[in-house]
Amino acid sequence: MKYRIYIDTSIVGGYFDKEFKSKDKEFDAVKMMREIRNKITSETKDMSYEEFKRYIDTKLKKSGKKSVKR
Repeated sequence: MKYRIYIDTSIVGGYFDKEFKSKDKEFDAVKMMREIRNKITSETKDMSYEEFKRYIDTKLKKSGKKSVKR
């Protein structure tokens, strides 16, 4: 079996850049993603599918983004 591995060049390049050598982070994207995911989960955990759709539509309208229609 063959495996394909995709490595974005910006990640490889960033690894060797001096400004990314520091272990001190001012912004932790993973932590932020987890906090947002946990907040959405807590807000939507008991919603029906229709309620969840309305929730998403409301959030999209507030952000000015449009929903992707299938």
